Amino acid sequence: MPRLKSGELMSEIVERAHEWIASGPAALEAFDEGDEFSPALLAALGSEGFLAVTLNAEFGGGAASHREFAELVEIFSARATALGFQITSSCAATTILQEYASKDLAASIIPRVAAGELFTCDAITEPVGGSSISALNTRARRDGDAWVIDGRKAMAAWAGVADIFLVTAATDAGPSIFLIEAGAEGLEIKPRYDFSGVPQLSINPVILNAVRTPENHLIGQEGQAAKMWLHELVRTGRLGLAAIHLGIARAAFDKGIERARRRFDAEAKRPDSRDAPLAFVDRELTAARLLLSDAADRADRNAPMAELLRGSAMAKWAATDISRRASRTVMELQGAWGSTKSRGLIQRLADATDLAPGAGSDDVMAMTILRSRLN
Repeated sequence: MPRLKSGELMSEIVERAHEWIASGPAALEAFDEGDEFSPALLAALGSEGFLAVTLNAEFGGGAASHREFAELVEIFSARATALGFQITSSCAATTILQEYASKDLAASIIPRVAAGELFTCDAITEPVGGSSISALNTRARRDGDAWVIDGRKAMAAWAGVADIFLVTAATDAGPSIFLIEAGAEGLEIKPRYDFSGVPQLSINPVILNAVRTPENHLIGQEGQAAKMWLHELVRTGRLGLAAIHLGIARAAFDKGIERARRRFDAEAKRPDSRDAPLAFVDRELTAARLLLSDAADRADRNAPMAELLRGSAMAKWAATDISRRASRTVMELQGAWGSTKSRGLIQRLADATDLAPGAGSDDVMAMTILRSRLN
C-alpha cells in the first residue's frame, strides 16, 4: 500500500518528495540511463505515496487540493519530465475510477494503481478525429454480459507498458469509457512513435479488434464520457500538464541562474548584462505559476465550468509557452555548451515542444479563453 502516513500534511509530502529526489534512489538513477519508465521506478513512487496524493482517505490517499497536486507535479517534472507525466497520468486515471467506476471495480484497481503496481493508459485520441470525443470511430456494442470494442487509437501515452487501458468508444447511447486489461484478446499495441521529447514515455498506436471486456468494466454511465473527461480535463489533466511545463521551465531557469551566479560581480553587486534575458524568464515563470494557482483554486472551490475552462486554458497556455522559451533562452545563453546532451537543455526543449499539444494546442487554448468570455 502507498506510504502516506495517517494525518500527514501535503506540505510534509512535498518536503518528502524533495528529500526522496535528492537521495537518488537506485530506481531513479537507473531511469536516468535508460529510455523506459521501469516498473521498479513506478513501484518506488507508489511505495512513497506519491501516486495517491489526490485520492480520498477511503483509498489511503492524501486528498490533496489541486494546488498541492500541481506543486508536487512541478517538483518531479523539474527532476525529469517523465516523472511528472507519470504522476499526472496515474492521478488522472484514479480520479476517473474513484468518481465514476463501480465500487467493486474501484476497490480492485485503485489501490494497485496508487501502489505503483499498474501502469495506466488513457486511450482517447484517434487517427481521424483526434481527441474530439464527438468524432469517435471506435465502437462498443453489448454482447451478453460483455462489451465488444472495435477501433483504432493513436498517441496513447504509456500504451507500450500499460496494464490497464481506459478506452473511450461510441455506443448507441453516446461516447462511453471502458476499462480493458492488457493482454485481452484482440488488443494490439503497435510500435511506439519515435518522438524526440520525453524518451521514457511510450506513446503508441493501439488497435482493438473485437476486444471483450466485462459488462461492469463500463466506467460510469453509458454515453457520459464527454462529461467525465471534461471534468478530469479542467482539473487533473490541464493543471497537471501545466505543472509539468512549469517543471521544465524551472529546471532550465535554475541552470541559467547557476551560470549567471558565476558571472555575477559580487563586489559591484552587478549582474552580467548578457544574462538579462533570465529576468524575462523569471517574470514569465512567476506569472505562469500564479495563473496555475488561480486555476487550481477555482477547481478546488468547484467554480462554474466556464471559469474552469478559461482558467485551466490560461494556465496551460502560459506554462507551455514559458517551458519552451526558458529552455531555448538558457540554451542560447550558454552558447555551444548549451546544446550538449550533458546540459540537458536540448532534451528539455524537445520535451516541452512534444508535450505542448497535449490537452489542447495553443490555438485551442486561445479559442477556449475567447469562447468562455463571449458566452
